[in-house]
Amino acid sequence: MGSAISRLSGLRRSGWFAATCAVALWLAAPRALAQNDAANKKQAQALQVEGLRLMQKGDNQGALAKFEEAFRLVSSPKILFNMGKAHLALGDEPKAAEELERFLDEAPYAPKESRDEAQRKLDTLRPRLSYLEVQTDDVGSTISIDGQVVGTAPLARPSVVRPGAHEVRVEKSEMVTQVHQVAPIAGQKLRVVVKLVSAGSPVVAAVPPAFAPAPGGPAAVPSVAGAPPGAAPAAAVTTAPPTGQDHGGTLRTTGIVLGSAGAAVVIVGMVFGLAAQSDGDANAKTGATFSSSTYDAGHRDQTLQYVGYGLGAALIAAGVTTYLIGGHAHGQEAGAASGPTVSLAPTGGGALASAALRF
Repeated sequence: MGSAISRLSGLRRSGWFAATCAVALWLAAPRALAQNDAANKKQAQALQVEGLRLMQKGDNQGALAKFEEAFRLVSSPKILFNMGKAHLALGDEPKAAEELERFLDEAPYAPKESRDEAQRKLDTLRPRLSYLEVQTDDVGSTISIDGQVVGTAPLARPSVVRPGAHEVRVEKSEMVTQVHQVAPIAGQKLRVVVKLVSAGSPVVAAVPPAFAPAPGGPAAVPSVAGAPPGAAPAAAVTTAPPTGQDHGGTLRTTGIVLGSAGAAVVIVGMVFGLAAQSDGDANAKTGATFSSSTYDAGHRDQTLQYVGYGLGAALIAAGVTTYLIGGHAHGQEAGAASGPTVSLAPTGGGALASAALRF
């Protein structure tokens, strides 16, 4: 009996000891974390100072490494300003623009001098660069540009690239990988809308033959998840609106036709007016016998004169209005460059479709 009581007492003491240790660790954890954060901040500051010293010596690559190491320790957006400057000094303008834009977005309370300098640099860079905004409803899909992973959907901001041809890849497990070829121009933001489909989906309709490949790059060839071994992947044809459908030009041509018809009707009215005047002069001649038939003919010609004037004026007004509307529409179509484009890629394991909007 005594030994049992002794063991029970020992268990109670060990239980209280374990509980006391747990409480002590719980109370000490925030202090340890705070000390660790303080140490990381101090080390990050030292790395930034060292990085700035290296930049002054012209070692921009070494400086960038210090700034990146500092950012891994403390993900402060203020460090992005120095990273952007280092990238710019190395000639990597797209990456510099990305870092500087993140700095302006995420560090609103940074020193005004730094924000002003970042804005000035961006104002110089943006007209020389292009932006790719990849949009997809398939959350979690991996997005790559030119073989480099830029993140998972949805992306927080457009990716900055140099003008020219680029490959956009969107992939996700058990979905058909979408590969899209794009070629943005300088100063342009190109939106690429991608819809992934299941690898087991049936094949959808092919591209209509009236559609022509869009300019700016070759057709994309997607890699197909789940395709049979040795099967050739189907080409994704980038398509534009059917050629020859210049709605603005058609409206302008219609306006010219209407205006020309109106002018012709007015001339006809003038002819009837001259005939009416001739009939009136014939009855008004001194000594001439009044002719009722001549009077009726003159009255009819005068009526046709007014009808011609009215109808001709209406046709001219309609022609001018249609021509002006067509000119406005033609300007919008020309300003839209390639306009909306659609990619359809029927594949052995499914189908994929994407759309690219240029604006």
